[in-house]
Amino acid sequence: MKRKIGLSVLLSSLIGFILASHALSALSQEEEPLQNEDVAVSGFFAPSGPPSQPPLRIDAGRSCIVDLVQDYDVSGTLSGRFRIDYRIRVAGPCGRPLGTFEEQWIAHGTFTGRTDGRDTVMAFTYVADVAPGGDVDGTIDFGPDRLGELSVSGNFASGRLSYQRQPSRRTDQSSLDLAVIARRWFRGVYGDNPAVVDQLGADNVVVSYPIFEKLFNQPVIRGKANVQKFAAGFSERWDDTQVTFHDVIGQGNRVALVWSVTGRQVATVDGGPPATTEMQSWGGMTLIRFNADGKIVEEVGEESAPGPYGRIADSNSEQ
Repeated sequence: MKRKIGLSVLLSSLIGFILASHALSALSQEEEPLQNEDVAVSGFFAPSGPPSQPPLRIDAGRSCIVDLVQDYDVSGTLSGRFRIDYRIRVAGPCGRPLGTFEEQWIAHGTFTGRTDGRDTVMAFTYVADVAPGGDVDGTIDFGPDRLGELSVSGNFASGRLSYQRQPSRRTDQSSLDLAVIARRWFRGVYGDNPAVVDQLGADNVVVSYPIFEKLFNQPVIRGKANVQKFAAGFSERWDDTQVTFHDVIGQGNRVALVWSVTGRQVATVDGGPPATTEMQSWGGMTLIRFNADGKIVEEVGEESAPGPYGRIADSNSEQ
């Protein structure tokens, strides 16, 4: 099934996903620990059949957003079944064969089965980068009081993926630390401190938003030097900017931000809206990814005017 959908509906779907992730995290914290970090964890999981319902494909400009729910048979340290609720961003149009383009998976799910010789139900989050051709580099996170992080690898075209205990790649930075860094980065780039790009960004950092196609004739800004130039230009075009974070969620090496920005446009770019002395506001959702050294390598988001929380406020005022 394929249909076009507005940006507001897509953002609403993503907000629902964040709220569901919060609920699943709370469920995991209520369970008692099952494993410690010294115990080896490994095995495989494979689809137990077709998706529970036909996937929903959403035309999103140059990308395709896919919603689906899939059940898996799980073997190894974990013995039972995964049910995973996916939001998949495909870096290409809908309708092409699986594995044609790069994909980003962000999902939540539950494991039902046995581990440590006893029955259990555990919630988890699952994120993965998928290369053209189907090679998967992902992480399943049950939370620090459960199994912790498991790395996922393999090629989904082969019919199964492997999981194993993922040793910590960072001993000095927690998800809370990364959330603080992500907020500092965002305030600097869209506020008045472009120097954060040099301080916090990796050499190969990329930034992407839908509006870039209109403003710069390209969907992605690549490389630290180009991102620095973009941040400096933003600071020159906008004055009196204020950034508000409505929700910040850290998970592994990723931080999700729900944000809004207000500012006064004092200059413009070719093809952009004319400068005005009036205050303007917009908002959106952004996913920031860190590398093993704690540097930001990716900022990918969606924006709208009004933003997600702005729409909620407008709706309340009409009632």
